[in-house]
Amino acid sequence: MKLGWLALGFFYFGAAGPAQAAPTEMRAIVLAGTKLPARVSGQLESVQAKLGALIPAPGFPKVVESKLVPGLKPGFEVILLGLCPTLGVEGSLTDLVEQAAKEAVSGSYSRPVKVDGPPACPQLKISRPDEPEGQQPWAAYEKSPDSPDAQVALGHYLVSVGDLDGGEYLGLRALLKSPQHPGAKGLLEKIGVLRTD
Repeated sequence: MKLGWLALGFFYFGAAGPAQAAPTEMRAIVLAGTKLPARVSGQLESVQAKLGALIPAPGFPKVVESKLVPGLKPGFEVILLGLCPTLGVEGSLTDLVEQAAKEAVSGSYSRPVKVDGPPACPQLKISRPDEPEGQQPWAAYEKSPDSPDAQVALGHYLVSVGDLDGGEYLGLRALLKSPQHPGAKGLLEKIGVLRTD
């Protein structure tokens, strides 16, 4: 009888396998949608052509039925730009991406969703500014685009020429790589002051 209980305990607790990770809360950024049975897939190319400042994650944008993304209202076919984090610095980056999507494609929106797997969030394309003689923040950024120092230097330059969103995006990316980066914090504080003036 003890062996039976042992076997039952193994089956119940051990054979079930590792515990499944809870779905992660993210923000689905939707570029277009239509109520089924109508289809939105014919709009994919024209929507992609409008993305401009957005660099989609691999495999995006894509057409999906809304019922496949928990949190989206079932019964629609949508063009999904990406699934982006909602918390902390990454959440602030998501805000900038969502704003760019709304500017690029009229009718874009986002919804909180819970999904398994890693985020697939687009990045913002940084436009190359005209650089005055002797200043080369773009060259340093191109050489090391993942360097927090290069991101902060170009971010300061972008702010000086009026591109607050570009500067904020680079400051947030620098903080993501180096959470205590004093230059990134200073850049973001400066942008905060400029936005309130």
